[in-house]
Amino acid sequence: MDYKALFDDVMCRKYDTAPLSDDDEFIAKIKERASNMEKKKIRSRKPAVIAASIAAAAVLTGSVGALVNYYHQRSVDSFIYDASGTGSAVMIDEASTLTSANEHFRVTLDKTYFDGENMTCILTVESLDGTEIPNLGVYGSHDGDFRDGSVYNLNCWASTEYKWNDTDYATKRAYEAHITGANLRLQYTPYIGDEGLEGGTYLKFRDWNYEPPSLYVLSDDGTYVPAVPESEWNIFHDIVLRTDVEKNVETAELYSEMGAKLILSEIGYYSNEVNAFPIFENGITDPADENVALVLNDGTTRTFDKFLTDAFSVGTSCYVLFPETIELDEYMGIEVNGIRYLKK
Repeated sequence: MDYKALFDDVMCRKYDTAPLSDDDEFIAKIKERASNMEKKKIRSRKPAVIAASIAAAAVLTGSVGALVNYYHQRSVDSFIYDASGTGSAVMIDEASTLTSANEHFRVTLDKTYFDGENMTCILTVESLDGTEIPNLGVYGSHDGDFRDGSVYNLNCWASTEYKWNDTDYATKRAYEAHITGANLRLQYTPYIGDEGLEGGTYLKFRDWNYEPPSLYVLSDDGTYVPAVPESEWNIFHDIVLRTDVEKNVETAELYSEMGAKLILSEIGYYSNEVNAFPIFENGITDPADENVALVLNDGTTRTFDKFLTDAFSVGTSCYVLFPETIELDEYMGIEVNGIRYLKK
């Protein structure tokens, strides 16, 4: 299948009903996407449908200015390899709650994973005026009021892989931010209660290296507001995202010989009963040294080609994010630090 030719054909036919802006860079991006699809040999049985949908979606944006991203696939793949390799085009326009900008930056939420207990977000931060992108601090809130007690911090990391592979790291960066259910209950329950992470969630940002002012003053309407306007200290002021969090990855229950329960998902594992945090040895040179291996249905094991994307533990709880997605039906369980956790 010649995807580039197919794109040209679809674009020409669609142009008659919804003309695109005559922007060579925009058209080049469409063709680049087609070329990438062809190189990746996508597994869809109907590649023509995928190609047509991408082109049609691009046409429906109406203008280049309305196009925020052409799905930051590389941001997602830099943390969970090939997670976005289905060939589908996720178009986000300026009216979406998944993207927000001020005069300095645009932040886009490219992917949200939720296994019922832990939320992981893949974000892209782009500099709009050349301002250097600082270390990102991410806050979550259910009600969108970031001044009350419903606010919680997400652990956030920049992608080093993105940095090594791209020349525009100064103006575009990929981030992975997550909050675990255990973290939420242990650190934030006194403030927000045990309502969990599911439902409408707002995200807000700041420079992690800059502490927000703690002084508040009483306003005329009887509420307390920051003594210093946020626009004067927060370089990410007025950037707020909103997403509906719901379980979107499959999970399976696993048990050790001693009966310890662990939940395996398509993107990682977690437990609220046992600290199955992988033991890291000094001088790690190979991902297998992380002491995490998937147990195939025939009893053999498979390690990852890349290092684990993220890991968190506290008390008898843990959360580990894989560097790739897996098919649960292909595995009977997982081996961590020499202990096997298997399906019953």
